[in-house]
Amino acid sequence: MPIEISGWDDMSGEDDILGEDELLGADDDLRSLLAVAGEDDTSGRRLRALRRAVVKRQTATRMRRFPIGFQSDTPVGAFGSGTDTVEVKQSPQIAFRAERLVIPSEIASRFIIIDVKVGNRSQFVSSGAVPATVFSEVGEAVSLRMDTAQVSQEIVIRVQNISGGAETFRAAMVGTAVY
Repeated sequence: MPIEISGWDDMSGEDDILGEDELLGADDDLRSLLAVAGEDDTSGRRLRALRRAVVKRQTATRMRRFPIGFQSDTPVGAFGSGTDTVEVKQSPQIAFRAERLVIPSEIASRFIIIDVKVGNRSQFVSSGAVPATVFSEVGEAVSLRMDTAQVSQEIVIRVQNISGGAETFRAAMVGTAVY
């Protein structure tokens, strides 16, 4: 869990303190910590500031439903063209758990979904492809409960164009974000 540090404005971020939620209190330990960080503290100003620093555990307190969009960079080639399969990726900037995949019905009949992954974990129970029409906006009983994608962890939809012409793939996932 991330931590929030209060009481010392010169501290550059959460990555500066690692380990337990307890800040070392002995002056020698604090001097060692500053020395490891390459800080010169001849005046003792930073040492005094560190003594007053407070470390508290920061937990996620808000949940909200968000969409995240997916679109292929270029049109997906026609079936059998060698460019008919593509991975469309997104990296959420907050923890996100997708609960529904929505593919516009006007393009859904032209694609199959080969796989959906969060990180390196497939969200399908088997390796078989699923018609994209299952996930159209008018589809029923298609709610999902995918793994939670952590910050900057990729969500990947692997699709194949099964139509006779090149098509741009578009989709959205709707889910819960925790921040």
